[in-house]
Amino acid sequence: AARAAHLLRMRQAVKDGDLPRALGAAFDARLDAEIDLRSVLASIDPVAGAEEVPLGIDGLLERAGMHELLAARVELASDFLAGRERARARVALGRLYTGPLGRPDRAVDAWIDALVSDPGCEPALEALRRHGVVTRDPGPLVEALVRAGEPKALGTRAEQVACLRELAVLAEHQLDDAGLALWAIARLVALTTASEELRLAEERLKPRAALEDEALAEAKVELAGTSGPERLARSEEHTSELQSHHE
Repeated sequence: AARAAHLLRMRQAVKDGDLPRALGAAFDARLDAEIDLRSVLASIDPVAGAEEVPLGIDGLLERAGMHELLAARVELASDFLAGRERARARVALGRLYTGPLGRPDRAVDAWIDALVSDPGCEPALEALRRHGVVTRDPGPLVEALVRAGEPKALGTRAEQVACLRELAVLAEHQLDDAGLALWAIARLVALTTASEELRLAEERLKPRAALEDEALAEAKVELAGTSGPERLARSEEHTSELQSHHE
């Protein structure tokens, strides 16, 4: 009976436009102890034309600007979601982190998880591409594409193939990482019928990958015979040489 009375107070406060009183009633009703997936998704990512979801504590938190608490609840809700619904929640979470919360690092984690949960999630992919351009760091995009293209990854075969094709191009032409490009091509061969395009790409990349492996092996041998400051200096020298080789 007490809970029903608190909910009635909350609805009346919402109708009166009194957010503080509505939130107080919601907390009195212990709504914060529950995770209502429909309420969470409706508050952070409303869909035009969808069935209206009654305003719950998540919608109140969003209206009141209590985004830190809302983000924590979205994180919890994500654990109960999978596939496209999880990706949708994680993309919306990324918007919270890049917007009112000012935590772009947490947004990147959310976008990666979104793409891994749903390799066909275009908003997550676009956000990671944009992040790579703005920061000049394609690392998060590469990580997401690799994880989306792994054998046990979720999504349809077509979605995985699209991620792997993007990874192969990125690895060869932007990162100059022949080994990673070859891995992506091997996965493409496993998922699709062998094609002349993939065969030619393998032939083009194998000599470059062999040179990369050889340079890395030589660096490891040389570093094994050093210690302390000398090892650090040699490591920096080899890193510089590998970078100049890629440029």
